[in-house]
Amino acid sequence: MMTIEVDEQTAQALRELELQAIDREVALDVYLRELAIQAGRMPKRRISLEELESVLQHFSAGEKAPGMLPPDFNREDIYYDHD
Repeated sequence: MMTIEVDEQTAQALRELELQAIDREVALDVYLRELAIQAGRMPKRRISLEELESVLQHFSAGEKAPGMLPPDFNREDIYYDHD
């Protein structure tokens, strides 16, 4: 865990982002990472085979995967090395 001191305006913005993360049913750090990726400030991370299997198990059970996939996840992320 890391502690960062911020001004009140930034703290309020982070509280609002935390509410958005709760609405999306993801942890705040996951949501912030997604926002950073979307902003192009952080390289996109490939998920591991274990993470993918977990997500697919959630989907096959009709459940929402718990914030494991980036918002721009697509077919190319699965088949990046072949068609």
